[in-house]
Amino acid sequence: MTDDINATPSRDQLRQEAAEWFAVMRGPEAEKSQEAFESWLARSEAHTRAYNSICQTFKVTAALKPTARGEPSRNSMAGSRTDSAKVIRTSALASIALVAATSLGFFAWQKHQPASEPTYASSARAEREARYVTSIGEIRNFVLIDGSRMTLDTNSIVLAYYTAGQRGFRLVQGRARFYVSKDKRPFIVRARSTAVTAHGTIFDVELGHGKRIDIHLLQGLVDVQSQTDAVHSSKGAVTPSKTTLTHLAVGQRLTIGDLPLPPRLSANCEETWPDGVEAFNNVALSELVAATNRYTKKPVVVGDPQIAAMRISGTFHLTDTAAVTGKVADLLNLAMSEDQKAYRLGRREK
Repeated sequence: MTDDINATPSRDQLRQEAAEWFAVMRGPEAEKSQEAFESWLARSEAHTRAYNSICQTFKVTAALKPTARGEPSRNSMAGSRTDSAKVIRTSALASIALVAATSLGFFAWQKHQPASEPTYASSARAEREARYVTSIGEIRNFVLIDGSRMTLDTNSIVLAYYTAGQRGFRLVQGRARFYVSKDKRPFIVRARSTAVTAHGTIFDVELGHGKRIDIHLLQGLVDVQSQTDAVHSSKGAVTPSKTTLTHLAVGQRLTIGDLPLPPRLSANCEETWPDGVEAFNNVALSELVAATNRYTKKPVVVGDPQIAAMRISGTFHLTDTAAVTGKVADLLNLAMSEDQKAYRLGRREK
């Protein structure tokens, strides 16, 4: 698996990397490799499509079995898939080569259309996978396979998988709101080393900077299981990782970094982000600017550190960069200008 993120991988290279990650994430090193895997997956849509295609290929090969008359011919596609399935069950290492080789015949570079039910391998009805994504500035609603709903914030990625025993999701990037339908299967959202189990619930999960994760419960109940990293001291002593279980009540927000902070109540105005609207109470202007810039390719720029440190409160439509910048200029008595690259805030001339 290449670490050269600046190089543009070829189609064959992506196939090989996806096959390698497929084997790793189904082996004993899966948990240790999770962060690196998510980083690889989030590099581009092509990486995710490659991985999803390998998953579909594996399902087909694993499901096909010999007919009553014996093994199909090795020269046929069915025979090739059956042989691959045997070796995959025998050795995870061998599955890397076989899954990649099998995928050459029917590698599907199809972008998933999440608003409707995705296309799956015909024999994998009990285990389904899907990918949901939004671009910069886009907030989008999805209806999930189990009847639940999900709202994805700007520039976000969620991977979903459904089995007979679980409705599983992984937030790879950004923020998501989940409206959970009732089902006998648990509804579990994973973000880094944290897992949120929902019970007929509405809740947000957001990946912040560094290791920060925010969980905000709007309705129902959720259980949050988080795990800290093992700590190695300069003397060689190791403090083992610790798992914490937190039960959230309606209105509470849990922030997890190196350690989970105690749950706190959140203001109701935080519920409006799916409409592109967020409220800020006495925050540094730099914080508002950072939130606004998540929704635009034409950012707001504040060149003066003293201006960036000014405090501001208000409710803003973050998806309208020009409106945010104009409102900030009025509230803080600043000058606003615009060029081809950015909206700029500075001091007004006296």
